[in-house]
Amino acid sequence: MGASQKQSSDPIAPKEAMLRCLAEVEESCPDTIPTLFRSVDAQHRPKFHGIIVWRPKNHAIELGVTPKDWKEGRKVVIQWPKYLKNKKGEVVTEKGVPQVDKKMIGTDEDATICVQTITDWVSNYGGPYGEHQWRSDGLAEFSTELFNAACRLWGYPKIK
Repeated sequence: MGASQKQSSDPIAPKEAMLRCLAEVEESCPDTIPTLFRSVDAQHRPKFHGIIVWRPKNHAIELGVTPKDWKEGRKVVIQWPKYLKNKKGEVVTEKGVPQVDKKMIGTDEDATICVQTITDWVSNYGGPYGEHQWRSDGLAEFSTELFNAACRLWGYPKIK
């Protein structure tokens, strides 16, 4: 078994596996849109392959491999520019439009690298069905739409 998987030592019912996964996500990823990549092996043991988490409040997508890596901050972060704030912590606006830190705005090339990073991550860490799940469940389309909307709103992201 590769280092990218967490596996239970005992067989577990699919419903229990889902509850455990969701509890772990809830604990480690508040205010997020998570996508879990997991499967069940031939012995009915759940395997965790990785997680992609959209963090709209942080203007970021985080790609993690194991829950331990995630909790210890070992993850890939795709970061859009954050809103500028004044000394009171209020978002700076110009003509009613929130302003972002222009130094953090990426280029077309940065955005392409970010998209390729997500694609590669799904291929490498999505598990045996990751690419199929990503396409067939509408996750790829949803992610693309969210990515494009974030680019229109905040500018292009960079790998942090």
